[in-house]
Amino acid sequence: MKNLPNYPSNFWPSDCWSQANHHLNIEKEHERMKSTVSSPIASSFADLALTTRVRGALHSDPRTRQCGIEVECVDGTVTLSGEVPKAETALRAQQLALAVGGVDLVHTDIKWVQEPLIKV
Repeated sequence: MKNLPNYPSNFWPSDCWSQANHHLNIEKEHERMKSTVSSPIASSFADLALTTRVRGALHSDPRTRQCGIEVECVDGTVTLSGEVPKAETALRAQQLALAVGGVDLVHTDIKWVQEPLIKV
């Protein structure tokens, strides 16, 4: 490997040093912003926004609108829970949740409660 010559400290123009410092400041700011986004407060706001979008999707579909399915989101993972009259309704709820942007995974704790054939 070749040795580089030792340049005097005033070899590089001062604007090169200021550009290098500016670049370092941008990198530091980027790291600070990444740590802010991953904070618990930012994460809980993202979870709340995702919960709202999934609930909106469930309320926009006539098959899932009246079912009262509960939605909980943690870091892009959605958990659906509640009781529905048909298995197809639970499947449709899962499909709607998966279609929402930002949803990575859907856990379904929806119970299918079959209505009795004969009502007393």
